[in-house]
Amino acid sequence: MAIINVVNGAVPSHWEQSAHIYRQVFASVAAFMLTISMGQTLGFTAVLTPQLKNDPNFSYDMRYDSWIASTVPLAAIISCVFAGNLSDRIGRKMAQITLVLPFIIGWVITGFSTNSTQMLVGRFITGVCVGFVRPTTVVYVGELTEPQYRPIALFCLSAAAHLGILISHALEKCVHWKTACFLFSIPNIINVVILMFVKESPLWLLAKGKTEEGVESFRLFRGNSEKSEKELAKVLETSRKEEDKFSVKDMANTWSGGNTISFYAEDIFEKTFSGVDSFMLIMVTDSMRIVTTVIIYGTTALFAKFGFSALIAGVLLSILLPETNGRTLQDIEDSLYKKKDEKSGKDVATVPSSQ
Repeated sequence: MAIINVVNGAVPSHWEQSAHIYRQVFASVAAFMLTISMGQTLGFTAVLTPQLKNDPNFSYDMRYDSWIASTVPLAAIISCVFAGNLSDRIGRKMAQITLVLPFIIGWVITGFSTNSTQMLVGRFITGVCVGFVRPTTVVYVGELTEPQYRPIALFCLSAAAHLGILISHALEKCVHWKTACFLFSIPNIINVVILMFVKESPLWLLAKGKTEEGVESFRLFRGNSEKSEKELAKVLETSRKEEDKFSVKDMANTWSGGNTISFYAEDIFEKTFSGVDSFMLIMVTDSMRIVTTVIIYGTTALFAKFGFSALIAGVLLSILLPETNGRTLQDIEDSLYKKKDEKSGKDVATVPSSQ
C-alpha cells in the first residue's frame, strides 16, 4: 500500500525527498519486464528446436526449422517500422499495455501448437510484439528518468534482454517447452499490473498539448527541485532533439550475429565442440553477454565492446575445452595441421587410381 501511495503522489514525510526516484524505478521495472519477455522470445528457439525433435505430440518437420527460428526476426523487422508511430499516437505507456495481450496470445498459441503451421502463427505474433518492444520501452524510460539516472536505466534495458535470453536457455533443463511458453507470459502480466499505477510519459503529454497532465506527471517523476523546473522549461526542445537521433548502435547489435547464436545455440555448440556439455557453453555465453554489458555499458566504443566480448569468449573456451587444456598455442596449431594432413591423406586414399 505504501508503494502505491508513493506512485500516486501521497508521500510519507520520510520519503518526500526521494519519492520521485522510486517512481522512476517503479515505472522502469515495467519496461524491464517487457524487455525480458523480448529476450525470452529471441532465446526460445534454442530451447524449442531440440525438444520438438523428440516430442511425440508434435508433428515435427525438419524443413520448418529455419522458419521457426527466422519468423520472429522477420516479424520484428516489419513491426518495428510502425512502433514509433504507435507510440506517438497512443502514448508510451499505452503502447506497452497494447503489446501485452498479443504477446500472451502468441505464447498461448505457441504452447498449444501440435504442428509447424500453428507454431509459426504463434511465433509470428510474438515476433511482431518483439519489434514494438525496444522503441516503446527505450523512449518511455528515457523520457521519465532524470539525466543522471538515464544511462543506468537504459543500460538495464539492454541487460534485461540478455537476462531474458539466459532465462529461456536455463529453462531448457527444467521444464517442457509447452510449460515454458506459459511461464514466459508472466513478465507481460507484471508489466501491465505496474503500468496501471504509473503515469504516462510527461514529455509525450506535453508534446500532445496536455500541459496540465504533463506538468503533473513531470513533477511526480522528477520532483520539484529548481533543477527539474529548469528542465521542464526546456523539455519540449530537448525531446525533439532526442527523438531525431539515429541509433547506429542498435543496428550494429542486430547485424552482429548475436541472434544467430541465441536461436541455434545448442546445435552450434554440439556440432562445433564435441565432448563438451553444450548446455554449459550456452550458460557461459549468456552470462558473458550480461557481464560485458555491465562492464562497458554506455560506451560509444561500440566495436571495442564486440571485440572485448570475443576476447573473453576465446579465453574462456580455450580454458574450458578439453582439446586445448594444458596445451600451448604451438601444440594446438600442430594438432590442427596434423588433423588436416590426416584428412587429406584419407581423401587421397579413397580416390580410385586410373588403370
